[in-house]
Amino acid sequence: MNTQTAIKHFGGRQELADALGISREATYVWGNEVPYLRQCQLQVITAGKLVADPASRKQQQVAA
Repeated sequence: MNTQTAIKHFGGRQELADALGISREATYVWGNEVPYLRQCQLQVITAGKLVADPASRKQQQVAA
């Protein structure tokens, strides 16, 4: 899930952060892609309007 897609869905970075209960600054650490577990949270919060991408989980594990 692209970070910009999530931001656009919520109408702003602060609103995205508020929905997840995190600081706005924390969302900058993500870079271009929302971390997989946050994607899962967003999928639940948005009732499936945003969908977690399991492929990104594998990419993030390789990068770690």
